[in-house]
Amino acid sequence: MVAGAEEVERADTGDGIPADVLDQIFEPFVTTKPVGVGTGLGLSTAYGIITQSGGAISVTSRQGHGATFTIHLPVRHHREANPTTATAGAGERAMAPTANEGTVLIVEDDPQVRALIERVLTRAGYDIDAHESPLGALEAISRKAPWLVLTDIVMPDLDGFELAERVRSLDADIPVLFMSGYVDASRLAEISSGGQTIDFVAKPFTSVELLTRVAAALRPD
Repeated sequence: MVAGAEEVERADTGDGIPADVLDQIFEPFVTTKPVGVGTGLGLSTAYGIITQSGGAISVTSRQGHGATFTIHLPVRHHREANPTTATAGAGERAMAPTANEGTVLIVEDDPQVRALIERVLTRAGYDIDAHESPLGALEAISRKAPWLVLTDIVMPDLDGFELAERVRSLDADIPVLFMSGYVDASRLAEISSGGQTIDFVAKPFTSVELLTRVAAALRPD
């Protein structure tokens, strides 16, 4: 329960959420819909908006009996001189980005996925430079080298592998972490056989999986 919060409850009478999915329902890419029908980004986006506003969201469900979502949002009082400062929690301040953690440059042409990844990494304390276009990302890298490039593989203009080659031509010390839901295994094997180390995280991934792979890519030893 959030102190000084207003509670909003919404329920449906649908099929409910399976027990093995319930604990992960707010994770990115988790969905109860069939393949090709849903992306699993809706609830994770709602979770991000609510928690960043200082609130909380929870869910209860039984299969065959629908689901109930409960949202707690902080109540703002006009007498607060500085609402932002007054409502910022210690956890939010502790997760604020710091300069010594460096910048993760994200290259992802799907705006929903890009925003979700940006939110997860920002909350973990990373500075973020997010780009829709590989060409725009290369221009940014030429001005200031990031600590890590996190790139999708299947993109217009350049694919992730071609982008990585150009990144290494600018600065061979910048690590590249690939991500994709459509893995070209033969291309990965070809690059690996050339002596290059391939860091890869498969979509869909959870927040924990993403953070684990980013941390590993930044600390390869």
